[in-house]
Amino acid sequence: VVAWLRSLGVIPLPGARRPETARLAGAAASLVLRDDERALLDERFPVGALLRTPKASRRPAAPRREVVVFVGIPAAGKSTRARQLEAEGFLRLRRDERGGSLAGLAKAMGDALDEGREKVLLDATHPTRAQRSRVVETAWARGASVRCIWLTTELADARRNAVERMLARYGRVLEPEEMKAAQKDDPTAFPPRAQQRYLETLEPPAEDEGFDAIE
Repeated sequence: VVAWLRSLGVIPLPGARRPETARLAGAAASLVLRDDERALLDERFPVGALLRTPKASRRPAAPRREVVVFVGIPAAGKSTRARQLEAEGFLRLRRDERGGSLAGLAKAMGDALDEGREKVLLDATHPTRAQRSRVVETAWARGASVRCIWLTTELADARRNAVERMLARYGRVLEPEEMKAAQKDDPTAFPPRAQQRYLETLEPPAEDEGFDAIE
């Protein structure tokens, strides 16, 4: 690992409690990775190839397709905007319906582009740069540009939206344990702390992430 990081231009400072660990870390300075070894590492850890390739060279020169990614607190009102995009011909991939991880949603987006879809919407919240980077790189690899729609809904309004949605579905506000149980089948039945946690992890979207536009 130390040798791989060094090959990427990173100088790691590994901690060592035992002499033999320190000797092994020092030996990494003379370890040169072969091309086939680097290829295997790139396959398992794509960030390696990304760090060695300038971002400008990965961006599609003439994108023929478009991907839209949402950034916004849970219950920010994405569904209203999503329906507008569906009317414009976007394939809407909803995490609320599909479940799974954001990485899985990005893969589904890549599969849709591979199948010939021209417009794809990822209807889920992407609070961190790392999560959005996966979307951007997957889209770029398939010749698609990426537009970010950032819903800046205030926490109080988002919580009201969540309560109204819960009332509409269940007729009442669920108790904490009921929310936990309901989330297995209903991702929208999240507790209030989920919205607070989103705000704590949010990294505001920026153009240097590779977006063609931030709306």
